[in-house]
Amino acid sequence: MSEIDLHIHTCYSADGEFKPADIIKLASKKQLEAVAITDHDTVDGLEEAIKTGREYNIEVVPGIEFDTEYQE
Repeated sequence: MSEIDLHIHTCYSADGEFKPADIIKLASKKQLEAVAITDHDTVDGLEEAIKTGREYNIEVVPGIEFDTEYQE
């Protein structure tokens, strides 16, 4: 059975703590096969995460959580 985490925030989100590369390294230690980086309103951490994911053989699914406003 594959282990994955499809909702991770990096330091590029206000509620994230770790750099994208550090998240991938931790995912590798936890033997995850795939992670989704889903920062708030930014994709700034994706390039680093994808690059590091290739090095650690972890699939990185690009994502984003974005704020919206409807009728104020």
